[in-house]
Amino acid sequence: MNEEMVIKETGEKIGGKYRVMEAFPFVEGVLYYAEEEGGDFSRTRFVHAIGGLSRVDADELKRNRHEDILFPLQEAFVEGGVLYQVFYRLEGTLLAHSLEKDGPLPLDEALWILHGVSLHLLRLYEQGQFAVVHPQNILITSGKAIRFIYGGPLALLPHPAGGGEAEESLARCRSADTFALGALSYALLTGRRLTSQAPNPAPIRSFRSDVSPVLEKWVMRACSLDPAARPPLARMSEIFQRTAAALSVQY
Repeated sequence: MNEEMVIKETGEKIGGKYRVMEAFPFVEGVLYYAEEEGGDFSRTRFVHAIGGLSRVDADELKRNRHEDILFPLQEAFVEGGVLYQVFYRLEGTLLAHSLEKDGPLPLDEALWILHGVSLHLLRLYEQGQFAVVHPQNILITSGKAIRFIYGGPLALLPHPAGGGEAEESLARCRSADTFALGALSYALLTGRRLTSQAPNPAPIRSFRSDVSPVLEKWVMRACSLDPAARPPLARMSEIFQRTAAALSVQY
């Protein structure tokens, strides 16, 4: 979370019409549950707030958002140096809640999610966009679709991955995506959180026997603290797809 961003209190308004009801810590910034006031009606909306992006073109971000992968926006605007993105609706089950409630997922379900997330990322790469890979940022809709909350054009990234040339910075971001996908894989398969501060995670097969040695090997490589040791994200997507096909997982 951006330290300079002041979190709105219950009852305060955003944009003059979104009255804050609750505020939730988010993977980047804050997610508000707010009541939209207007004329004789009111309705609830989720509003994502993130600092450090006051100079972005909010209208352009809304126009260029990949709405097959990212939840569509009602509007986006900057107020008080904070970018606010208002969603029409956020429908589905948050992956973080599923992990907290149910722990490790069945192998077929985990593979379906991981392959879907990797394909979404590859599609976003083609359009110069991104999404944060984190259980808190992924919803599974009632129609069995995988959607991200926070993502979009690269201008929405508040913290570029180091300095240097643009190509080098992008390579670091892609490597970080592979690590995040590996960490997500580890969480879905073991029910345990893996972070960059945990240098020696236990092998996945020490928790469950239905994970193949091949799948374990590639997930653990993606989780390497050495960026050079991580496979390309396209390779991870291929591994998920092949493993799912061998198990006859339905998409």
